[in-house]
Amino acid sequence: MAAGVGPDGADRLEVAKAELGRLRALSGFATLRAPFDGRITARELHPGALVHAGTDAEAKPIVEITRTDPLRLVFQVPESLVPHVEQGHEVDVTFKALPGQERTYPITRVSGAVNPDNRYMRAEVDVPNEEGELRPGMYASVHLGVTMKEEALVLPSRAVRGPDTDRHVLLVRDGVLEKQKVTVASDDGRTAVIAGGLSPDARVMISGSTLATVGSKVDAVLEEGSEE
Repeated sequence: MAAGVGPDGADRLEVAKAELGRLRALSGFATLRAPFDGRITARELHPGALVHAGTDAEAKPIVEITRTDPLRLVFQVPESLVPHVEQGHEVDVTFKALPGQERTYPITRVSGAVNPDNRYMRAEVDVPNEEGELRPGMYASVHLGVTMKEEALVLPSRAVRGPDTDRHVLLVRDGVLEKQKVTVASDDGRTAVIAGGLSPDARVMISGSTLATVGSKVDAVLEEGSEE
């Protein structure tokens, strides 16, 4: 005669199955799986550290994972060049860590709007990196390949200061340095094409003491090869 399971036994069996399922679900949290292939670039917690639940105020990431193929190159397009730049437009890219290697990529996406705070439009390029030669955080220069007017102002790159959101030069007025915001159309590391914010007769500080800042009194000397 086969042994059967009574009503109480059946209930206990279902409870045990549910408990087993709960324990299996909890044990699954011991394995971390990223939703994409990448490389661990930072470790926030180490073996033995207490891991707080994600809803806990003291919770923090365990690791930082970066996708390395493709890499996303983000740059800002000055307002004067926005009408000439759109998705698919090809740009020439050079990497500071790989001198002499110029690569051409199509623009993957553009924001389609000019940021009112800095008058630039955000653009992105997906850079293939199957061999892993490029690393996240590398510095890159982008040449848009847009023809500029013949009368465009050109300065040595070292004369232009500040990040993309605050590109500026130092002007010499009455022997005192003043900050002047400019729009840079292109900058290949040697020469910068200025698309706006600067008049042809402006006196720009190209080189000098690193201690010279806005408000400093200076004696301006024309650099050899420059025009009055």
